[in-house]
Amino acid sequence: MPVVQYFKDIYNCNLQYTTWPCLQSGSDYRPVYLPMEVLYLSMNASSCFN
Repeated sequence: MPVVQYFKDIYNCNLQYTTWPCLQSGSDYRPVYLPMEVLYLSMNASSCFN
C-alpha cells in the first residue's frame, strides 16, 4: 500500500506534499516510512547534529 493511501486510510490524514521523500525508520527487515510533513524535530534533538 502506498504511504499516501496508508495515512489517508489509517489516520484520516490527506498528505499535502506527496512528492516529498519519506524518512525510513525501523530496520532493513521491517522498514517504517514516515512522510516529512508529519515529522517534528524538537529543539533538543537538533543538538545531535553539532
